[in-house]
Amino acid sequence: MIKQLLMICTLFASVSAFGQVPKMGGGKKYDWTLGYEPDKIIEFYTPLPDVDLKLHLFFPEDYQVTDKRPCIIFFFGGSWVGGDPDQFYGFSKYMASRGMVAISAQYRNKKYNKAIPRDCVEDGREAVRYVRQHAVELGVDPDRIAAGGGSAGGHVAAAVAMCTNLDANPDSPVSSIPNALVLFNPVYNNGSEGFGYKQVKDYWEDISPFHNIREGQPPTVSFFGSKDKHTSVSQINAFQAAMEKAGNVSVSHIYEDQGHGFFHISKGGRNLFEDLLIKSDAFLVEQKFLSGENRAKEWTAMAIEHYENTSLAQRKTAKKKPTKKPTKKSAKKELVDVSEGRPVVRLWPLEQVGGPANRLKHEVTRRGTIRYENVKDPHLVLFSAQRAEPNPAVVYCPGGAYQHQTPKPEIIEWLNECGVTVFMLKYRASGDREAAFEDVQRAMRLVRQNAKQWNIDPNQLGVVGSSAGGHLVLRLSQHHNQRAYPEIDDADQQSCEPDFVITGSAAYLCEKGTQEIVEEFPMSGKIAPTFMVYALNDKRHGHNSVVYEKALRAVGGTTEIMASETGGHPLKGVNWFTPCEEWLKAQGIKISPVK
Repeated sequence: MIKQLLMICTLFASVSAFGQVPKMGGGKKYDWTLGYEPDKIIEFYTPLPDVDLKLHLFFPEDYQVTDKRPCIIFFFGGSWVGGDPDQFYGFSKYMASRGMVAISAQYRNKKYNKAIPRDCVEDGREAVRYVRQHAVELGVDPDRIAAGGGSAGGHVAAAVAMCTNLDANPDSPVSSIPNALVLFNPVYNNGSEGFGYKQVKDYWEDISPFHNIREGQPPTVSFFGSKDKHTSVSQINAFQAAMEKAGNVSVSHIYEDQGHGFFHISKGGRNLFEDLLIKSDAFLVEQKFLSGENRAKEWTAMAIEHYENTSLAQRKTAKKKPTKKPTKKSAKKELVDVSEGRPVVRLWPLEQVGGPANRLKHEVTRRGTIRYENVKDPHLVLFSAQRAEPNPAVVYCPGGAYQHQTPKPEIIEWLNECGVTVFMLKYRASGDREAAFEDVQRAMRLVRQNAKQWNIDPNQLGVVGSSAGGHLVLRLSQHHNQRAYPEIDDADQQSCEPDFVITGSAAYLCEKGTQEIVEEFPMSGKIAPTFMVYALNDKRHGHNSVVYEKALRAVGGTTEIMASETGGHPLKGVNWFTPCEEWLKAQGIKISPVK
């Protein structure tokens, strides 16, 4: 049903496409980023061998990956020729402040990739599809994904919703249709009388949203200036009438005397920007994406204060950080943090880790390898196996002498390929083994509590650890019934007992300088089946695995040990994955290659 709004002669009057917002002063102008940067940047699509497209994500302050948040994906403008995701950083930050996961998406363009407009639409479609397919990992509600954008980006959003003939992966079972549209100056008529016809004349009927309106399309709100040189008022009215005829929800706002691109605070100014936030917010509340009253004016004031307190040098850095040109893959080997851009699950309430200032706080160093140091806010990093049936899963504890953690990406990749979801634990590691033990117990309980959401089998949840991480998971296997911390919520009703244990070069299992197992491993009670691998030339810790395995076997434990002649403590070049796979199958763990 069309919502036709009567024109009220006040500063912020809302009107339909057949009326206008009275002329208003734009106010002071600011950079469209407002000095903000995304919380994460992740790759979502590789349309060409040398092009990786990225999503720039903004999260609510209290965001958890276990959430089921509404989401909005913005697409930048630039006539399909240029542009950059930072155009919508300001809008994204506001939507995140209202509880949404807000994303500014990259897509190919003519300047950097010799792309044609249909490439832009296909990339936009893959962005929506990726977010829906990975909704659980991103903490997003797959049924509340909105798309938005400005100018050509507004066209991309509208075309993704309406022009279904343009699809690089038409056989995908995952829908790429957004659930709502928020459009700013969208060039949505691409016929001979509209925008860009010469660029799309060979397929204009497939790419023009106006010419693909039909029943059942997403509710839409659009914002235009009465002096938009690319989309006339008559075209806006025609679009509105066509949406009404098809029975779709559509609201259009026309701002008197404003031209193309006025929606950016860098062009239209503060007053117009605030009004656009207010109206967009109201639309999303009506469509059940948001709730409560908006605080657009208060937020804008805060954002401008943030911007003005940001030094010029910081602003320049913030603008340069997101890559304008989709990244080309380099043959040069670089140290890559495997956790970057991945969904995270915090373990503890903020007040237990020192407050908001410590949220996800830790250091990532590169000293020949990636290291995580000074972890203040322990958390899990999710690597989903993406199988249809519930997956086996592991909590993976990297080693690092209880001083830091050095992840092994090859372990994560191998397990994912076997259909095993991996939760890598960044635990407290400043010599405090008790804090690390609290973290691994809490991690196991949280994973079991959310097993259904993450599509894992709670009865096939194991642990994997290397070096000090091996010590940590073996300790868990023997002391899972001894609570390491006071119960804090419902998750702590869950068991932290592992169903299987895998260790590589486990350390600290023997009394120093002896072949005697340390007292903290009593070898009593129920102990999970255990697979251990070590290298004979690991002079410092190799004997630990031998002594532990012998002691476990002596009390009737299920165990298997693999010794490699070479590889040292890091097990460099040792292929222990294949025998471990066979062992997992023998234990009834349902591993299988991801198809």
